[in-house]
Amino acid sequence: MKTVQLRRLTESACDGPFGSAIKTDHYAETGARVVRLGNIGSAEWNERDEAFIDLTYFDQLKRHEVLAGDLLIAGLGDDRNPVGRASVAPQGIYPAIVKADCYRFRLRDCDARFFAYYLSSEAGIAQSAQLADGSTRKRLTLGKALALRVPHLELTEQRAIADYLDTETARIDALITKKQQLIHLLEERSRLAGEGVIARLRELNRLVPLKYVVRESDLRWGSASAEPLVLSVSIHHGVVPRSVVSDKESRADNFSNYKVCVPGQIAINRMRAFQGGVGVVRETGVVSPDYTVLDLDECLDSDFIHFLMRSDWFVSEMTRRLRGIGATDQGAVRTPRVNFADLGEIEIPVPAKQQQQEIASSLRADRSASLAPARLLARQSALLSERRSALISGAVTGEHKLLGVV
Repeated sequence: MKTVQLRRLTESACDGPFGSAIKTDHYAETGARVVRLGNIGSAEWNERDEAFIDLTYFDQLKRHEVLAGDLLIAGLGDDRNPVGRASVAPQGIYPAIVKADCYRFRLRDCDARFFAYYLSSEAGIAQSAQLADGSTRKRLTLGKALALRVPHLELTEQRAIADYLDTETARIDALITKKQQLIHLLEERSRLAGEGVIARLRELNRLVPLKYVVRESDLRWGSASAEPLVLSVSIHHGVVPRSVVSDKESRADNFSNYKVCVPGQIAINRMRAFQGGVGVVRETGVVSPDYTVLDLDECLDSDFIHFLMRSDWFVSEMTRRLRGIGATDQGAVRTPRVNFADLGEIEIPVPAKQQQQEIASSLRADRSASLAPARLLARQSALLSERRSALISGAVTGEHKLLGVV
């Protein structure tokens, strides 16, 4: 298949203004749309992540404007959202501009949809990754984006392939959306069951301030020579080795101030507690100095406290007590943290320990019953995504010949 550099097909191209050109006070509730990296999917436009600037300021940045039908390329990416992925600006987007690290291409006698599909295919992404700079986060300059090689096909062939892929990917995307909705329903059912249990416990039991049944542990790793197991609190997986949730490497001499934690304690990520950053410690290790580690009285079951502290009710109590820059509500606080002194004022139900254990076991079983089909649905969604990717790659490279296309 004959290829040419993208610049050969481009009438005009631009990048977004420097980051400092669009500051917080430039944003507005309505006005000109700002196309950001989050809007550029793999051959799909993501409507989420809306942002606008005042129309008066837009007039000063018109050289970065975007029109419906323009090709948009992401100049920054990672393993999850690859650099070089592309989409087409949707109808009705004007007035709009691209932001930094986003590139706009206006093509001549071309169907931008075809090139969005090609650049988002395995071949296109591999080419962008090879040209890009960086390791974990890859950056593709506008000049290198213009140098990307793309298939040189007749306009009628471009349209035929794009029309075919529009139909087929829409069908697959609809199936993925339905499965994701089912996953959400299963998770919501499990969550509501737990909320009901917590509400009944609060009605039927004496409420005790948390500070009377837990203590803050502040044991530090110190000068120990051995390298400790570094733990993190994952919103989805609880307290796990940091290597499970991050590829960030740690230097051994950075652990002296880390907090030691042992099985049975509760670890709280103070910045993400109101998002579910709470978990039971299952193995001895260390956590960030900014975490809170709790010792529980004998009257408490750690798994019960885990479920309690992740409930909507408890989260709302924590949210009221967030400390940070800005207003004291979840939406406005920047770098929010909940302190142990404030946490200790929350009054919790403390039923008999055996009842706590039975409740925790029941909630765990209910969650497991919801997770099994949810995992299956997630796997099916992943397979559909793989099918979508393979379909695009086969069509744009000519590997799969389409009826009516020479």
